[in-house]
Amino acid sequence: MSSGLPNGIYGIFCGGDGREEMAVHIPSPGVIGKPVELVPVGGQLRPSPIRVENHGGDAYQLTPAEGPRMPGMPCLAAQKEAMPPMILLLPTGTGMDDITEWAIDRSGPDTFLIHPTPRSGRGELCWTAMDNKIQLKGQTGEPAQQWRIVPLND
Repeated sequence: MSSGLPNGIYGIFCGGDGREEMAVHIPSPGVIGKPVELVPVGGQLRPSPIRVENHGGDAYQLTPAEGPRMPGMPCLAAQKEAMPPMILLLPTGTGMDDITEWAIDRSGPDTFLIHPTPRSGRGELCWTAMDNKIQLKGQTGEPAQQWRIVPLND
């Protein structure tokens, strides 16, 4: 079920079920190929503001809000054939070998499942918190796949 999430700037968090709450953190918004990190909420590093933009239907592009807005700008993406597929910063519009658009489906009152769009051919995989990184794994419904997407004030 599509989230209907409005375009905006958000913090993205994962936690619950006894897990420490973690936040998406991008150490260097302009460094292409660098994995996106998860950091403890309330720690030294702050959650990174993420720009969420609907690209039609259930396709969203997620970009660092602090980075440049131009063609080829970095976005939260994954390489389709990587093992394991991990969320990285890759340029927008990189082609068919990279996943640069995401479906965001409501999975609970305050949580979402984030996964590649069906047209990517990898729609069965979901963002999964693995230590301090985000990997794509098959949907299990586990807490590590439940994400809170919280609007940030400008």
